[in-house]
Amino acid sequence: MDDPRTRRAGYVPCATVPRGAVVALGCLGFLGVVLAFWRLGLPEVWYDEYVYRTAALAYRSGDFAPNFEHPPLGKLILAAWPGLDAGYAATRVLMGFVALAIAGALWWVAAHFVGWLWGSVAGLAWLLLPHRFESRARLDHLVFLDPFMVLFLVLGYGAAWHWFQTRSLRWAAAAGALVGAAAMAKLSALFVLPALLVFFVGPGRARVVLKDVAAFAAGALGTMLLFLAPMGGPGALLRMVGYQREHNADGHPVLVAGQAFDAAPWWATFRYAWDGLGAWATVVLVAALVLAVRFVRPLRLVALLLASLASFWVLFAQSRVALPHYYYDWVWLPTLALGLVLPALAEGATRWARTALVLLVAGAIVATGANAVGVLGERESGLVLVAHHVPPGRVLVAGLPPSSWPDAHLDEVISTLDAPYVQAVVVGNHPLSPVPEPLRLLVDEPPPGVRVEEVDGYRIATWQGTLALEGDRYRIVG
Repeated sequence: MDDPRTRRAGYVPCATVPRGAVVALGCLGFLGVVLAFWRLGLPEVWYDEYVYRTAALAYRSGDFAPNFEHPPLGKLILAAWPGLDAGYAATRVLMGFVALAIAGALWWVAAHFVGWLWGSVAGLAWLLLPHRFESRARLDHLVFLDPFMVLFLVLGYGAAWHWFQTRSLRWAAAAGALVGAAAMAKLSALFVLPALLVFFVGPGRARVVLKDVAAFAAGALGTMLLFLAPMGGPGALLRMVGYQREHNADGHPVLVAGQAFDAAPWWATFRYAWDGLGAWATVVLVAALVLAVRFVRPLRLVALLLASLASFWVLFAQSRVALPHYYYDWVWLPTLALGLVLPALAEGATRWARTALVLLVAGAIVATGANAVGVLGERESGLVLVAHHVPPGRVLVAGLPPSSWPDAHLDEVISTLDAPYVQAVVVGNHPLSPVPEPLRLLVDEPPPGVRVEEVDGYRIATWQGTLALEGDRYRIVG
């Protein structure tokens, strides 16, 4: 069969690439690997990390009840990781490998259209562009489920395109199995299914729909049933969907652009993406999507990327639940578009194309530099620093970010205002976590014998003797 890559303007054979470009790509690849594994041992632990690692440890003993609201595949992979018992730093090494695997999957998909050498641009962009999460420079340094979903989804899209080119039912089944695996890492992967309909649009497509859809569905359903079996079969999926529906109906308070909302506004995912990617990377990726419509061929591929992106955006825009890491679920799509459009622009003969190429590369370099500085310069922060200033024993906390997990850093965390034997008080200033009046007065107007110091945005109150609550104020007794 005629190679479809030779029929598109952006295909650049490896033989035409200068040796200097190969060396440059190799150096960037080395930097990407370094960034994927740099400072994974930073001790601050996030609440979701605690939940997923605890569930994975339970899976090892055959208990699949913890974290029932999310599918099991990501936690099963965590359970199989030898470093799970060694703590969070060792578990995060797995996430570094998952980030590399996503980059490799994007490389594989892009290589089908632009060749293996130029295809590496998509993988490099994934490793080098920023993916921040709150105070952490790399979201994929943390033990979250999203990277597992993205990995299987990218592989599923690659398999789907191979099916489209070869008409092989094996590739259709493989694509279904991989998309099913993505859904078994995180249910939001199911929302890309409508985007796959672009494969069935066009002359001569109707006659192959039934058998191809059957092969895809068999792969997807078989994979989902396989991983749902330990949780009780299809009933577990219904429980997940029911929980997520109720959770979405109720919503939850979020902090977006410094403003507190009772439920997520429709634009939350876009603002979180701006915060996570930074201005330079955001502009580069948006420009890549726009330029892909003009320069990337076949257009069916561009339609697939845009339809998939729209599916995710509709999902998150209508949801009353939003978290700062959800943008990671869809940002691989414009990253792939960037990896496809750069070689197409490099081959372009017009001044306009060359100018666009220079601007995109310049923006990507600035974004990469900012990401590298952030990752390489990451240091201990937050509750990790606070723990160095807090004596052993009970610690009364308030005003902490909802995503934090103070139990990982402090001896015994409590929130009861009149609890006995409290050794210290830690007060944050997160808008979603109001501070009770007695604690606010304690750190704002400390009574005699109470010492208050500020560490990385947290105020810590310590004392000698016993802290007692009388009315709305604390005082030292004994």
